[in-house]
Amino acid sequence: MVDLDPTTPLKLDNQYYLNLQKKRGLLQSDQVLATDPGTVGFVNQLAGDNAGWSRKFVNAMERLGKELRVAGSALKRRTFVMLLALRMSTATVRRRREVVGYSAVAGSDWSRRCG
Repeated sequence: MVDLDPTTPLKLDNQYYLNLQKKRGLLQSDQVLATDPGTVGFVNQLAGDNAGWSRKFVNAMERLGKELRVAGSALKRRTFVMLLALRMSTATVRRRREVVGYSAVAGSDWSRRCG
């Protein structure tokens, strides 16, 4: 797993979007967000407002948490973990999975329960 924000991998902030503006996106598909007419405004807005990014992130996590509680399906649990993994470092994700009882190893008990 690779940190998509190598500048501040253990911090939840808008640095990912700042990196995109500086042409430092790790994936080409991410870097396109900073140049595509449909998404460049979104990137610029989030890069320029860390507090706004934080509010949006908290709201998104709350909505995902509610969906998880309501639906409770294995697919939604996996989606939630993957979305968290996109923003957190590898080490943080491993720690979170250990805390909630999920193994990070493919073919593990986690995979059997959700697969």
